[in-house]
Amino acid sequence: STKSLTHRWRAGGKDSAKVFNSYAYVLQGVLDLYQASLDPQWLAWAVELATSAVDTFYDTEHGGFFQNGADDATVILRLKEDYDDAEPSGNSVMVGALLQLAAITDQPRWREIAEKTLKFFAPKLAENPGALPLMAQHAANASTEPFRIVIAGDPTAKDSLALRHAVWSVHAPNKVVLGTAAPAEEF
Repeated sequence: STKSLTHRWRAGGKDSAKVFNSYAYVLQGVLDLYQASLDPQWLAWAVELATSAVDTFYDTEHGGFFQNGADDATVILRLKEDYDDAEPSGNSVMVGALLQLAAITDQPRWREIAEKTLKFFAPKLAENPGALPLMAQHAANASTEPFRIVIAGDPTAKDSLALRHAVWSVHAPNKVVLGTAAPAEEF
């Protein structure tokens, strides 16, 4: 994939640094926008972001995501963040986002990458689950199928808006909301 996120500093300048956490958090935000609006443009962008993140940061041999891309000459040692503090780690956020993307698009690739990442972090989770609470939640969610809530029809129609409001008024951490347009699974 040739698309990548960049950082803006000031006066319109930007650098070429590729930072994994940016991809993880933006991907989760874009998935949230898709599920809230059911606008297919957000789902298409989510697929592009996930593809770019996997191509740039994913460790295909062991699983997990490095903090920087392989082409970053400023980094001596590539690390995988393994601690959720006030801000959850990019790996924890990415696992949840990929599990959601797999459920929405029915593309097993995303689930396989999330599961391999969970497998990589399994020793850390077993030793100290409090170090990765968000990843522990995603690991628990990965063991079951998510609740898929499909809202068919025009997502801007009054009844669709009422349905979305009802869906989001109930807390269910292992749910995904999808519409019937865009690269979602066929019914």
